[in-house]
Amino acid sequence: MNGAVLWVLQRVSALLLICLLMFNFLVFNYSDPGSKTSLFLGVDSILLASVLYHGLNGLHNILVDYGVKPKTQSIVTVIMVVTGLVLFVFGIYSLYQFM
Repeated sequence: MNGAVLWVLQRVSALLLICLLMFNFLVFNYSDPGSKTSLFLGVDSILLASVLYHGLNGLHNILVDYGVKPKTQSIVTVIMVVTGLVLFVFGIYSLYQFM
C-alpha cells in the first residue's frame, strides 16, 4: 500500500479507537448486564481489530522510518499480518467465553 494511505488509516484507526472506547465505557457501565451479549461481542470485536491494526501498522511505520530494506519489510509485513490474524482469532475466541 501507499505510504500516504497507511498514514491516513493510522489516523482513522486512532479516531475509531477513541470513539469505541467512549462507547464501550458508556454501554458497559450504564446498561443492563444481561442485555449486552451481542453488543459486547460486536463492539469488542471491532475494538480488538482496531487495536491490532493500529499497533501493527505503527510497528510497520517504525520499520519504514529506520530504512529497513524492502525485502525485509515485506517479510516482516507478512509476519505481522499473520500475527495480527492469529491474535484476532484468539481474541474473538476469548470474547465468546463471556457469552
